[in-house]
Amino acid sequence: MQLDLFLHGADVAFRNEVIAAINNHDLIAMRTAIDQLRAHWTQDERLPDFDALYQALRALDQPELATASITCQLQHIETQLQPAIQRVVGTKAARWLAPVYNKLALAAQNHPFSRNTAQTHAGSLFLRANALTEARIAISSIPSWRQLPEPL
Repeated sequence: MQLDLFLHGADVAFRNEVIAAINNHDLIAMRTAIDQLRAHWTQDERLPDFDALYQALRALDQPELATASITCQLQHIETQLQPAIQRVVGTKAARWLAPVYNKLALAAQNHPFSRNTAQTHAGSLFLRANALTEARIAISSIPSWRQLPEPL
């Protein structure tokens, strides 16, 4: 039996539409493509990854986040988003994650440095985004350790 590429390859076409939207960080196109894939291929193995990526990008679409939210977002990126994007785009995951970390860093810019949450400081997040100039600026805004009051 010979397979018809258009008839038997529709799942690949739908999956490629989702991946194209993911690569463009386009939330509207992602949602549409994921819904189309789900409507035609309800058991597709990539749907959980696609849903996780969509939810993570949607959550980051807020202009300002509280420090606790940034901490939660960073943990979600590291535990859910990063493995999902690696399964979807493979070795291009770091390049894909850079704008995600950049967006999180921009949301963290107005938060002061804290030793307890150093990983959520804008400088640290800009480094993850490979935005070195912005990281240098954010890091230079951290007061010297001599200026930080010590708890008694």
